[in-house]
Amino acid sequence: MIDRPTQPAARTSRFTRLLAACALAVAAALGVAPGARAQIIRNELPEQVRGLELQDNTGNTIPLDLQFTDSSGKPVRLGDLFNRPGPREGSRRPVVVVMMYFRCPLLCPKVVEETIESFRGLDDLTVGTDYDALFVSFDPRDQPIDAERKKNDALMAYERTIDDSIRAGMSFLTGPAANSRALADALGFPYRYLPDSGEYSHGAVIIVLTPDGTISRYLTGLTYPVRDLRLALVEAADGRIGSLTDRFLLWCYHFDPSQGGYVLRAMRLMQAAGAATVLLLGGFIGWLFYAERHRWVARRLAAGQGGGAREAGGTAGEGGQTSDQPGEGTSP
Repeated sequence: MIDRPTQPAARTSRFTRLLAACALAVAAALGVAPGARAQIIRNELPEQVRGLELQDNTGNTIPLDLQFTDSSGKPVRLGDLFNRPGPREGSRRPVVVVMMYFRCPLLCPKVVEETIESFRGLDDLTVGTDYDALFVSFDPRDQPIDAERKKNDALMAYERTIDDSIRAGMSFLTGPAANSRALADALGFPYRYLPDSGEYSHGAVIIVLTPDGTISRYLTGLTYPVRDLRLALVEAADGRIGSLTDRFLLWCYHFDPSQGGYVLRAMRLMQAAGAATVLLLGGFIGWLFYAERHRWVARRLAAGQGGGAREAGGTAGEGGQTSDQPGEGTSP
């Protein structure tokens, strides 16, 4: 079940800070004085990144009828990449979506690198078996050959034995500008073309969706902790992937939009600690009762065996005395 975060502005603020950092780097490259750079950050963002704050569309469903082209040049309907069978009977795979463009010189390669690194950290979860990944270009100039090159690089960086399921589970898509824009708008991901440089201005985020295409979680920034990605996938799959430990951790953690990740629930931790304490005390008291019962039974058995031995000894003594007496009709 997907719950809408209570602090949507917090995630936007973090996304804005990332854009501000990019603006600072641009200002430094242009040789703007430190005081001027500080004023840019304090007062307003440069025009190139103004208005590119991430929108919180958690709980919305993306348009699954959009058409794209995969890295082999085949047309693909977006919905065909969702609702794929999961590892357990009746389960479906969640999907990680990354909006990017394949000609991007700096930010997109970094996002892909960090995303694949997090995928590698999911030791017991595999692309194409437990979840899928879509890398969608919003640049209409990108072609399937560009997508194929990026996909091969990502598969090599994944550092797993690559089989058909992994290849099918990691998709790099290109398509018409209108379709890319429609998908980005549904995801709440803004971007802007910069005609002077021929590049795009955008932020850094990966988005986890449920198997049916509902937006579940945004992981913002330039790094994506393995724990956060794992919990986001388990949550998006409604607990039908991962281990019992993952589901327990998801119970203990909640998603904090201001952090762009999962943080520990203090109350849940105390509840878990209290339950563990009750179980330990109950087990200890039960063991005490068992041990005392065991000692009582042992004493009863020992007492019974001691009484039987004394009775047998007395009988043997009386028999000995009788046998020592001479018979009445016996001659001396």
